[in-house]
Amino acid sequence: MKKNVKLFFFLLCVVWLPAGSLLYGNIYTISPGDLLEIRTLSHPEFSVSNIYVLPDGTFHFPGIGAIECAGKNPHELALELEEKLEVYVVNPMVTVFIKQVEHQRANIYGYVNAPGRYYISEGTDIFAAFGIAGGVVNFRRGTTVKIIRADLTVEEYRVRDYVGADRIVHTVPRLYAGDTMYVREPCYILTDEWRTFLYAVVVTISVLTYINNYH
Repeated sequence: MKKNVKLFFFLLCVVWLPAGSLLYGNIYTISPGDLLEIRTLSHPEFSVSNIYVLPDGTFHFPGIGAIECAGKNPHELALELEEKLEVYVVNPMVTVFIKQVEHQRANIYGYVNAPGRYYISEGTDIFAAFGIAGGVVNFRRGTTVKIIRADLTVEEYRVRDYVGADRIVHTVPRLYAGDTMYVREPCYILTDEWRTFLYAVVVTISVLTYINNYH
């Protein structure tokens, strides 16, 4: 009976989960930098919102103190908190939500329209990463990509090596959590004004050449 009651209230909490929040199942393990929300049913004094896991893998919980949570999944953490809260609450029912995952981010910089740090799915290919960062400024010129892995190894790729005329000819490199992708800027970038100027120069030279040759 107690298990059925807990299941009912757990599902109730899921229904009332705020928009934009993320609820991770028992397969996800909590990491430093993650943003948590912890709810104790009918006890707001033992509920906390927007609490970050510290670099040492802990966070501070009201009435209990420092809680080690890194490496545990939300269900394991909820059970631990319920056990500790039994000193203050009869049959505590705790639900742990993970609202933001810190370690699933990668850096995308260089010759893209919106460089920055982004949340990615594990194994995002570089073309999807281009889209996440607003696309390459000029895809025909931004052809070299350098990836600095989380373990500080460096890889470099030429985009044209992975795209044939109408098909992918190689396995596309992928980004993982903690990686940094840098799209190298081309050696030169002509603005519209410079293109217009050079076009005028070419036309002028052509006209002068024609006049010299036929007059």
